[in-house]
Amino acid sequence: MVAHDLEKGSRQQTTIRENPAASAGFDLEYDSYFISGYAPLFYSVSNGSAFALNTLPSLDENTQIPLSFIKNEASAYQIEMANAPYETDIFLTDLKENITVNLWGRSRL
Repeated sequence: MVAHDLEKGSRQQTTIRENPAASAGFDLEYDSYFISGYAPLFYSVSNGSAFALNTLPSLDENTQIPLSFIKNEASAYQIEMANAPYETDIFLTDLKENITVNLWGRSRL
């Protein structure tokens, strides 16, 4: 998934993937911690740590992955899902605005 700063053109990607050899925590072989830059901060959270690349042992329709988004100086943003490994619904819930959006899946046009 990618968070785009629509005003300055910066973007921040976070990747979530599946590998049975990975654990739910940090694995040096499969994960990378998030390091901030000038783009909006956008990362997945696992065991209290921020990940740019988060590899989990399994993903299914009940998996919930917390994401964090912290804006930069801009005021207009877009979050998009570039691809997904499964044809299932993938929902993103904005806790601040209390809005849930289907980013990918069966109801995708």
